[in-house]
Amino acid sequence: MERCSILSVMKCGPCGSGFCLRRVFDRQVQPRYHRGKMPLWWPQAIERPKETPPVPAGFNDDELGFLLDAVVLPLKDAFGPEAVVVTCGTDALAGDPLSGMALGNVALWDAVERVIGARGPAVVLGGGGYNPWTLARCWTGLWGRLSGRAIPVVLPAPAQLILRSLECALVDDEDVDPSWFATLADAPRPGEVRAEVKSLASLGRTLHGLA
Repeated sequence: MERCSILSVMKCGPCGSGFCLRRVFDRQVQPRYHRGKMPLWWPQAIERPKETPPVPAGFNDDELGFLLDAVVLPLKDAFGPEAVVVTCGTDALAGDPLSGMALGNVALWDAVERVIGARGPAVVLGGGGYNPWTLARCWTGLWGRLSGRAIPVVLPAPAQLILRSLECALVDDEDVDPSWFATLADAPRPGEVRAEVKSLASLGRTLHGLA
């Protein structure tokens, strides 16, 4: 195998959450989006910015879909990987106490499935996340989707008991959403595709020859 793409949907460092897709075996990095500002490693062979612009706070489902369509999937298709590796963190979900992003878990599931596609081998790994309820629900639901299982509208009582038993010092009691106990799938979290996100897409397409 000579060509592999890695999709990372996870916290990129102490300053925020990220969304990036990179191709590895030819040592060229694809777009990386994160919440907050932080240094970004690029291979020495390619001249790239020292920082990648951040996605805005409240990054929503529609904005994730926009970046997928505008940059990530076209770049993956142009690269033509033989395999895909996905690191699916849950930092970007609404309710995470550190990231400031606002995605629903169904949008993440959809993104992973779209990047994996219908052909070639794929590996899906876990990642970061600082809310145990949103993390457990997201990873469980993602495994269910990838393995062809139906996502229940309401979780069975034993599963709800497990979720109710969780604790987190980073999430105040008044911030715990009751739906985190009873369901796997979040309600959609649509929103406007803001100018900052459109600018990110334009920058990504320009940097990687997609314009």
